[in-house]
Amino acid sequence: MNLADAHRVLERMLDPVPVARFLDEIAGRRFMKFEGSANRNARAILGENPEAAILSAYAEVSGKISCHAARALGPVPEIRRRESPQSFKEQILEFHKNRYTVRVPVVRSVTPDLDRFVRALELIFQTEAEAVAFWSDSEGAAPVHHDNYDIFVVQVLGKKKLFISTEPS
Repeated sequence: MNLADAHRVLERMLDPVPVARFLDEIAGRRFMKFEGSANRNARAILGENPEAAILSAYAEVSGKISCHAARALGPVPEIRRRESPQSFKEQILEFHKNRYTVRVPVVRSVTPDLDRFVRALELIFQTEAEAVAFWSDSEGAAPVHHDNYDIFVVQVLGKKKLFISTEPS
């Protein structure tokens, strides 16, 4: 992938926002929201079946998941490597029973499109990047927190409400 290729990948994800505007006015400066329903490329980054794509990484990631909850109903379930996609899904559902959102690390390789997007970000911004999936049920909520890195959120399924502030958490 060269820089022109990387710009084309980012352009498809940002459509209809031009890459130049994103890089000049938005990246690292302010929050930008656009409706993903208008961008088929963003919605399709995990393929036709996002759940199956994440679950397919069970061998690599099931023992490395973490979680958070604003109002947990119980203790964190046991985290251990699972032996199948179904077992991994059962593990995730255990977390959801207690209102935990599951953080699935290092998922960039679950689809070629996601890997290409992360490589494009690395090339454009000249820094390491990674893809992390957050899997919540309708009752899941994150506690107030601060991230020490830039985040590019692509909501693939469902809805998420983000509260962005310049004040300390």
